[in-house]
Amino acid sequence: MKAKLQAGSAEEEEVSAKPTKIDTSMAMYDLSKAMNISYSDLQAACELLKKYAKVDEHDDLFKVRIRMTQFEHILCDMCHVSSLTDLSCDFVLAAFQQADRDGSGDIDLRSAKPS
Repeated sequence: MKAKLQAGSAEEEEVSAKPTKIDTSMAMYDLSKAMNISYSDLQAACELLKKYAKVDEHDDLFKVRIRMTQFEHILCDMCHVSSLTDLSCDFVLAAFQQADRDGSGDIDLRSAKPS
């Protein structure tokens, strides 16, 4: 997305515009509908993504990728356990495979979308 800013004179300077919160909210709304999950559940998932992927407010969450080690921390948080040893290896692997719907070996918001 490009935006034009008018400088002090008549000349214009082209700058890259970051997506606005409105753009992101609409994309999240569309994704929640496509995934058939509530918007609030998707927001909660995004908060976990921000926390464990160590992104800031300007990062595009749709481009963030989660690897197994980050997913393990997210899963512990979601299951309300303090350590990965509290979860079985089979459970962790099955949960990761379910989330990694495209089989790429990592998870992003778009690949989590059901086909």
